[in-house]
Amino acid sequence: MEMKQLLTAVLSVLAIAGYAQDLSPKKNESGKYGFVDKAGKEVIPFKYEKAGYSFHEGLIAVKLDGKYGFIDETGKVVIPFRYDDAIYFKDGFAQVELNGKSGYIDKKGKEITALKYDVAFDFYEGIAKVRLNEQYGFIDATGSEITPLKYEDGNNFKNGYASVKLKNKWGFIDKTGKEFTKFKYDYAKDFNDGVAPVEKNKLYGAIDKNGNEIIPFKYRFIADFEGGLAKVGLNGREGFINTTGEEVIPIKYDAVGSFENGVARFRLNGRWGAMDKTGKEITR
Repeated sequence: MEMKQLLTAVLSVLAIAGYAQDLSPKKNESGKYGFVDKAGKEVIPFKYEKAGYSFHEGLIAVKLDGKYGFIDETGKVVIPFRYDDAIYFKDGFAQVELNGKSGYIDKKGKEITALKYDVAFDFYEGIAKVRLNEQYGFIDATGSEITPLKYEDGNNFKNGYASVKLKNKWGFIDKTGKEFTKFKYDYAKDFNDGVAPVEKNKLYGAIDKNGNEIIPFKYRFIADFEGGLAKVGLNGREGFINTTGEEVIPIKYDAVGSFENGVARFRLNGRWGAMDKTGKEITR
């Protein structure tokens, strides 16, 4: 009996999940939003003033009587209508706004932060960027500020690190908020494969996770590393380097594309072709 009940519950969950994926918001002739299935059949009544583009993590923001809340795929109100604005859920949290200030709620509707920020950004790797009085900082999933709101700009966390701008120069912080590089770069990109391209005096080099400058500042650009390689530009030509700075594919091409499924396009002396990751030209 218990096994049968468990099987029934699992099948019900799967059915609801599959059914929910078919729902999409639609606006009727009266200007009200509801939700229809793939056949166009009304599933959730047309009564909302606004609706999000799609369900995220099983919920969607809708507006009723001038306030936003969240409903699930069955139309059940999960988070009451009390906010002036609301955005989709990502990584378990959604940005909401009330009286001109923003913060975050979890999927039970609990406000994990006071609604005090001018802008609340998406969570990435369990950390979100926030802005107040034109200063940026970061909070964790408990709502605690892991850095002071002191930065002039900042990028989202990726692979454990985020680049931030202070006194018009860029550096990096880790997930504890520790600044582990000096703020001396004109710009700093994301860490990938343990290496981050950085710009200084209009030329690009790269640093490792200890802040050591491991690739010299001589390139016109260094793209993000992917699969151990990064596209670079030097003296009007393009090629690829690895994470140690070795030029593994000669910087001789007019242009090179990114690798997709192990193949990148190139242009050389006006001729287009393709190469593999060793630099071998597989089409001419």
